[in-house]
Amino acid sequence: MKIGLLEPSILMSKRFGNRIFAPKELFICLADGLVKRGHEVYAYASSELNTLAQVIGGNKTLENSEFPSARDVRKVEEVSSSLTVIRNHFEYEIELISKAFFHAKQNNLQILHCQSHMFTHYLVKFVKFPVIFTLHDPVFPNNTLEYLVLNTLSNHNYISISESQKRNYKKLMNINCVATIHHGIKAEDFPFSETSENYLSMIGRYIPEKGFSDGIALALRLKTPLRLASSENYKSSDYYLKEIKPYIDFKTVTETNFLSPPEKNTFLRKSKILLFPIRWEEPFGLVMIEAMACGTPMVAFAQGSVPEVIKDGKTGFIVNISDTDIRGDWIVKKTGLEGLCEAVEQIYSMPEDRYREMRRACREHVEKNFTVERMVDQYEKVYQEILNKDRCNQ
Repeated sequence: MKIGLLEPSILMSKRFGNRIFAPKELFICLADGLVKRGHEVYAYASSELNTLAQVIGGNKTLENSEFPSARDVRKVEEVSSSLTVIRNHFEYEIELISKAFFHAKQNNLQILHCQSHMFTHYLVKFVKFPVIFTLHDPVFPNNTLEYLVLNTLSNHNYISISESQKRNYKKLMNINCVATIHHGIKAEDFPFSETSENYLSMIGRYIPEKGFSDGIALALRLKTPLRLASSENYKSSDYYLKEIKPYIDFKTVTETNFLSPPEKNTFLRKSKILLFPIRWEEPFGLVMIEAMACGTPMVAFAQGSVPEVIKDGKTGFIVNISDTDIRGDWIVKKTGLEGLCEAVEQIYSMPEDRYREMRRACREHVEKNFTVERMVDQYEKVYQEILNKDRCNQ
């Protein structure tokens, strides 16, 4: 197949290497995986992207210019006043999106696979080849540009990254999800260990939805070391300054800055448990499979994709977030912070051989369900199904 992959975000460029942006590695893994299977693949992304696919890059001048992210400027009423500030960001994205569609059309690509960018949708009607979109975000609030676009063009071909995400989109805008494909990782990039050191870990953006304050409360209550890892980009927020920084004492709660891939792997592998007490409908949560690939079990709230990714009692424990939000009949019956504490205590009280068994189960679970190979298999299948359907409709 002749396949185009489009990710127009400026965060794909090297200068944002210290930003947490999960779609970048997934994009590269998919592109490389498809090339290795003999497909002709074009990657429409940063000109600096390191991939086996043929790169059609964005405007280098705009790529290297200084401007803030547009992702936080979502409300319709904010766009007009903010457009002058984020002009370069939009211009970079629109230029690359236009280039991708023109190149795909001129070179007779069979299918174009895009990340769900709002401008991309308006070009679909100008091409004859099928276009599909991967949804990376939860459903946006109904006063945002993304919601307006997706709701209006809900008949396009979408791929969800979890069944939870798919249900939410179907419920709120009856979006046309043609498949659900979980993320995959290169398991060989995550060295496995049957043993750990004595600390809990959390990693991700310092935002309320990630539940860092719950992790800190747990660590202080159980007097168990907790290590946090995040990017410097979030340390000026009110949430960090009020809910996290006051508790960092370099005894019970410690933190580190953004971790390179090898550093992150070591951080996860040596952890006794990775805490994931999210307070939102997380569409996937890549760090869960990264941790389990290293052998590190999870303790997480039953929000978003968590019940699809973690095997309760086998690769960790799932906890309902409250008595009024019950998502399953889990082993730990307590909810909220009490449930998290019980789950952590259960793992700490395990005999060494039982804990090693859980770590092995984590690795096996990832190798069976969350590899790049499995992800590429499923995308190949979806591409072929859409192409077959498209031929039948011609």
